[in-house]
Amino acid sequence: MAKKKCTKCRKEKPLTAFHIDRRTRDGRSCKCKKCKLMHKRAVYHKPGGRNAHLKRTYGISEEQYEKLVAEQASKCAVCGRKADVCGRLVVDHDHITGAIRALLCDRCNRAAGAAGDDPKLLQKLAQYLETHSKDSN
Repeated sequence: MAKKKCTKCRKEKPLTAFHIDRRTRDGRSCKCKKCKLMHKRAVYHKPGGRNAHLKRTYGISEEQYEKLVAEQASKCAVCGRKADVCGRLVVDHDHITGAIRALLCDRCNRAAGAAGDDPKLLQKLAQYLETHSKDSN
């Protein structure tokens, strides 16, 4: 089994312990998944970390994010679940223009992303599910 040494913890681990990164020679991240997660948590949870993430990624402050949450009554813009049920709402944005669309729960955001933000594909998927649902039989 192929192994790799993590640049952070310096331990040799199987390649499956590293995220895929096509930019590297071996196709795997230089830090193991555990070290990468610990680093991300340390940066994100330090004072100003969330604000810095929102500013860097979406160009908004934490106050602007909280305003969006209030405007949506703490609910996902797609499924309507409350943020306390589905966790923190995530910023959905157009990957080409960077424009913020709304706040979504993680499940709805992942579904949109998995479909490549293609409304026609999502419509086809909805039609497929309607056709093959238990209620339609």
